[in-house]
This record gives sequence, C-alpha cells and structure tokens, in this order.
Amino acid sequence: VDYEKIGRSGQDEDTFALLYGVFASKAAVIKASISVVEQRFASVPEFEEMLAECQYAYFSRRHLLLASILESTLANLSATHAESTCRLTRDACTFMLRTCDDEYRLYRQFFVTRNGNEPGMKSGDGRISPAMSTITSVFTSQPQQVHPFETFTEQMCRTLYDMLRPRIVHNPHLETLAELCNMIKVDMIENRCSLQMVATILGDDAHQDPNGSGMNPRAGFVSVMGELVGDIAERIVYR
Repeated sequence: VDYEKIGRSGQDEDTFALLYGVFASKAAVIKASISVVEQRFASVPEFEEMLAECQYAYFSRRHLLLASILESTLANLSATHAESTCRLTRDACTFMLRTCDDEYRLYRQFFVTRNGNEPGMKSGDGRISPAMSTITSVFTSQPQQVHPFETFTEQMCRTLYDMLRPRIVHNPHLETLAELCNMIKVDMIENRCSLQMVATILGDDAHQDPNGSGMNPRAGFVSVMGELVGDIAERIVYR
C-alpha cells in the first residue's frame, strides 16, 4: 500500500476508506454511548477503567492497522531518495505530520477532548488515573503523564526516527548535517507544530483552553524529532 497517496490523489481511495471510513462510520454511536455513560457515572471509579479500556482497544487496533503501512511507505521513500537525505527527511516528516493529523481527526470522532485533557485521563482530584497510566506504559518503557494520543503518535513517529537516524548519523558532510538540523528544528518542529499552526491546518481549535494551552496532536512528532535534532547536534560536535 502506498499510504502517501491514500485519499489525496485518488489512487488508493479504497484503502483510505478502510483505514478511516470504516472506523468513522462507527464513531457516532460509540461516542454517544460514552457520553451517556459519562453523564450518569462520571463520578464512579469504574467509569475511569471502562473509558481507559475503550481507548486502549482503540489505540491497539489503530497501531495494528498502521504499523506495516508506515514501515512500507517510509521504506519506499528511503529508496526513492537514496541519494538525498535532505529530501528524504523533508518528505518523510511531511508524510508523518499528515498521518498524525489524519489520526487526530479520526480520534476526535470517538473521544472528546476538553482543555487539552481527555475525559478519563485524570481522576477527580486531578491526578493521572492508573488506567490511563497503564495505556501510556503499554506504548512506552516508562509511565508518563502525557495524553494517550501523544503516546500513540510517538510510537508512530518512532518508525520515522528509526529510519532516518542511521542515514543521518553516518553522513560525513557538515553542511548537510547543519541543513538537516535546521530543517527539522525550525521548519518541521517550530514552524509546523505550534498550537496555532495546527489549529489552522486542522480548522479546529476547540481543544484549546482560554489560557492557550491544550493538546497538540503533533506533540508526539515533536518529542521524537527533538531527539533526532539532539542526535544530529551530537554528530556535528563529535564529527
């Protein structure tokens, strides 16, 4: 499957429909059911566990569907840009950002975000619920107080990191390394991943609170690519 073409050039509309349309067709019923349960049982501890199980099932299924497609598409991009690490990095990052956006749009059809916090993510006293911590720990080595969607996209972007890092750290050209560092840090992270830019791209700023803080659907990309920027900087220093 050439995921980069899905739903954009019309060459793989059937696959796009399977990945997103089939899921979206079930979203309204599931979201309405969760809303009814929340209205009646939000104060009941078992509600947190139930919602956590729903999200765990959701992210597990999405990962199962996407993992091989992401790997295949990134491998194709790597082969296409075998002679240019800069072009590979730009195209691969752009592809991954679009994937994060597509996943966020789908996710919001199932689950409501309020002021950057997912219902069920925190307990009544403001602490991260044990159930949500469990979801996070499934996708990372250590439990962290991050939104489960961010954890999910971090895992997706780790595939990109694993593909780019060997190409970059073995590049002997200082000018290329500097260009890559600037491209990822400035163009991809700072320019494309601010909350304001993301809201403009998605046409949806409902997740932001009056103080301007909120869940950034590209935060997982920022976290992983920030690691890559550090790797490049280290490579430049010890070159």
